[in-house]
Amino acid sequence: FGMLVLDEAVLSIAQRYREDVLAVPRHQDVNRGYRHTAYRQFILWLYGRKSMDLESELRTCHLLETLLNETSFNSSHRDVGWELYESVNVCGLGWHLYKTHCYKYLDLKATWAEAKDHCYKTEAYLVQIESREENEWIKENLLPADPELCYDSTTYSCCDTWIGASDQVKEEVFQWTNKENVVFINWKPYEPNDANGNEDCVSLCRDGQWNDNICNKTFNIICERYVFG
Repeated sequence: FGMLVLDEAVLSIAQRYREDVLAVPRHQDVNRGYRHTAYRQFILWLYGRKSMDLESELRTCHLLETLLNETSFNSSHRDVGWELYESVNVCGLGWHLYKTHCYKYLDLKATWAEAKDHCYKTEAYLVQIESREENEWIKENLLPADPELCYDSTTYSCCDTWIGASDQVKEEVFQWTNKENVVFINWKPYEPNDANGNEDCVSLCRDGQWNDNICNKTFNIICERYVFG
């Protein structure tokens, strides 16, 4: 993310009151960033909604707090006292942090509509998968570790879990629960096929591939919410 330089006016105010500089961007992630090993309270926060990897894809950064005599920080200087910092308890019990969002896998067997309502009641939404990296993280960290534990040979189930996509509003136009069109897709071969004309909701298989399914089937669910609620 290169060099960050503090505005002279900000520095003068900070020096006048001998306080730490506070510059919080609207969408800053206050749970991940770089901190100096000698001054743990001074954090360089990462900025960006869906940065893929903290080490390799750091985007724009902002200073939340800084030492008064330090007006800039170069990302290549991590070997002289800066270290990657991440808070691990920000999401709460049962929730898991990925980037700036929290996720929760629920083994409760619900229809798609029930799954949507359940997530809403927890101030979340049925998971919205927007990239291959996010899809892979969910597959590796949230879905059942052993597919044999949930495979149903009578229904050819692939350990289905509901996600927030459906084409209930307009056939073959898949949208998330917030009405945004689905952009990233990861369909199984020959899917979506709208079998028998009534498969309008999307489920996630254990291998990370998607399938269109009958909305009244009951599967486990994944809820998602922004880390700040």
